[in-house]
Amino acid sequence: MPIIRERYSDDWPQRARVLKDAAGWTCQQCDRPCRRPEESWAELEQRAIALGWGLELHRPGRFVLTTAHIDQNPANNDPANLAALCSSCHLRHDTPHRTGNRQRKREYFGQLPLLGNDDG
Repeated sequence: MPIIRERYSDDWPQRARVLKDAAGWTCQQCDRPCRRPEESWAELEQRAIALGWGLELHRPGRFVLTTAHIDQNPANNDPANLAALCSSCHLRHDTPHRTGNRQRKREYFGQLPLLGNDDG
């Protein structure tokens, strides 16, 4: 299901960037360095090695830093509710909420919820 951009504040890209910059472009869950938008792979490798990490370049998605809403509510931009997480940690964080989020997105896009199996 696609992200519902309308549920996020207009300044969301700026808020997310400020959080990622404050985290030093490092996942706040696993501490793995992630690639900055302007950073080359060679620069990321140097920064990662300096921080004591090796790189698994065959898994580039692992180095994407995202911004997660801890409570799953995109309208709650309280800094205590936000975390800079690599894509793997973000997916792990969202897993328990995935079914409910999927249904909310379907309803948002116009699908009516199933209420029961009444035939008549």
